[in-house]
Amino acid sequence: MPGTRSGWLIVAGALLSHVGGMPVGAHDISSKVPTEAAKRANPLARSETVIAAGQDVYRRACQSCHAASGKGDTPAASAFSHRPSDFTKGFKGQTDGELFWKITKGGGPMPGYETTLTDEQRWQVIHYLRTLELESAAKGGQP
Repeated sequence: MPGTRSGWLIVAGALLSHVGGMPVGAHDISSKVPTEAAKRANPLARSETVIAAGQDVYRRACQSCHAASGKGDTPAASAFSHRPSDFTKGFKGQTDGELFWKITKGGGPMPGYETTLTDEQRWQVIHYLRTLELESAAKGGQP
């Protein structure tokens, strides 16, 4: 299997899943968001420009695992025992502050982006993620 592109993606994903000796799904970052972080408001106003910038960051930093569609169903993601979040299903009432904290800190197989994305880029991505949720709801999905 490692002779194929998808085979190498699976091998790479399996290796990444044990970074730091922590197996995939070893902790749930959603239960660890500090109250103050959850209360943070997105400082960027929602606009086409901000959403487009967020989409660009998403394509570069998130799409390889979460897919262009946001469903988390890429070949790389199939190597993880805990599937990446499906953003089209909504965020179950999570605030922008909670999403910002999760993107910043990461967890399980997802890296933290505190040092690789600026605060502004992380807030932009959140606006873009909200569009995936809204598009799914408009098509009859369950946010």
